[in-house]
Amino acid sequence: MSQVTVGIIGTGRAGTALGVALAGAGYAVVAGWSRSRPAVERFVSLVPSASPVGRPAEALERADLLVLTVPDSLIDVLAQALPWSPDKLAVHCSGSLSLDVLAPAAAEGAGVGSLHPLLPLASVESAGRLGRAAIAIEGDARTLPVLQEMASRIGGSTVRLGPGDKALYHSAAVLAGNYTVTLFDAALRLWEELGVDRAAAAAALLPLLRGVADNLEREDPATALTGPVARGDAATIRAHVAALGARAPELLPLYIVMARQTLDLALRGELISEEVASTLESELEHTFEEAKGRLAKG
Repeated sequence: MSQVTVGIIGTGRAGTALGVALAGAGYAVVAGWSRSRPAVERFVSLVPSASPVGRPAEALERADLLVLTVPDSLIDVLAQALPWSPDKLAVHCSGSLSLDVLAPAAAEGAGVGSLHPLLPLASVESAGRLGRAAIAIEGDARTLPVLQEMASRIGGSTVRLGPGDKALYHSAAVLAGNYTVTLFDAALRLWEELGVDRAAAAAALLPLLRGVADNLEREDPATALTGPVARGDAATIRAHVAALGARAPELLPLYIVMARQTLDLALRGELISEEVASTLESELEHTFEEAKGRLAKG
């Protein structure tokens, strides 16, 4: 069992899930704080070793390592306000912020780092899924080994980030996670145009999405790709463009941008020839310019 004691600042859904996971991995989670009294009461009911504290500074007094699972905008506020000392470690869980936000803690001699599970921690049940998640870590020479051990205890794999890597890492997470949701919503809107309600549309489309995820577990995207671009099916793409232009013109630029990116993927997987790709690219370029012109007018 690890000897480091842990305090959690921000005992909402993410902080509670992380606290449960750390306690389950053998860490002494000794304190929890939240502006919401019900949130901190729920936290200590799920993490029996933790005591509720009235101020963030009290959590820092009790714990060797303080985890800041608060909104990104509050991390800098806490880093500046808390009485850090050289025997403490300050760790934030932002997926996008670098260690710079913890500079006030570092200036007082505290070790600094970040730990970001690549998983939406939407509920306490998320703690059970951390064992299959990648966890990104970065930190100074003193904090990084602690986070490496922590991540390996609660996560399936560890991604070590260097200075300047966080924004690129987070961009990848947004593309794979957030924008997949956006694309799924766009598909639902098209089924609504067909007269199908969203619940029925989701029930029909979710197995497709799960099947794609299953394929990606076994294959590289370049070989898992299916559909009209992968077949070099210009006629089908033209039919899609015509239908979208007539019935959902606001989604046409999204379709074209995705199709052009998919062309590169199909070429990389040698699913289509250079000649077919060039033909499709020319057609998509022409359609893209037309779509931009229509949207500018309308």
